[in-house]
Amino acid sequence: MKRLKIGFMSISKASWLTPKIQKLADAARASLDVLDADVVFHGVTSTEPEAIARATDFVEQGVDVVVLHF
Repeated sequence: MKRLKIGFMSISKASWLTPKIQKLADAARASLDVLDADVVFHGVTSTEPEAIARATDFVEQGVDVVVLHF
């Protein structure tokens, strides 16, 4: 069976982007470690251009499913 590839995108308004938000995003990302899957994560996304670039990368990497965390 093919190993699942998950694209994980944690999103936040730029004005909310603090070390605490980064820790929450990292903890949410780490919760996926219980799955037998590869996870693609680029850090917290706070702008539309970042979101577009990360979504494009998910497609290029052949991500099977996307998890959004807000």
